[in-house]
Amino acid sequence: MIYIKTDIGRQALKERSELMPRKYHFPFLMFDGKRDSTEILAASASHGFTSVDLFEMVQAGFIVPQAPAAALTAALSAAGPSALLTAEQFAKLKMNASHWLEDLLGPDAERLCLQLEECRNKALFDVALTKTVSVLARIKDQTVATEYQKKVLASL
Repeated sequence: MIYIKTDIGRQALKERSELMPRKYHFPFLMFDGKRDSTEILAASASHGFTSVDLFEMVQAGFIVPQAPAAALTAALSAAGPSALLTAEQFAKLKMNASHWLEDLLGPDAERLCLQLEECRNKALFDVALTKTVSVLARIKDQTVATEYQKKVLASL
């Protein structure tokens, strides 16, 4: 997955804030919206940077996943039956997805849950769900991520 820096991250680095540990500095500079996280993890391994640190950077708001333009366009133009949810169904979908994510990650799920809950429509939710599943695969494993995605989609 490709990540980009946020203003929060830039400010934390600029101020050498205690919120951003020193071992995050080198990898943070590499998140340019072009490099894949796998490449950055490999390049930063000698600095003690791991996939858990990557997850913590996302949770802290220092970096965010970059939605590929094609995926976002496709999601926004998708109009399958599941895209036609009532407001009540959509609210329940977001609530269930957040609840199940919290069951898997505990308090570490907060930022991901917020991203899911802030979605204004099903198409944007689908993009956020894809990002969440990708992060979940890195934090837990692909099987857990796939089961989570199936559970969320089955609740439609």
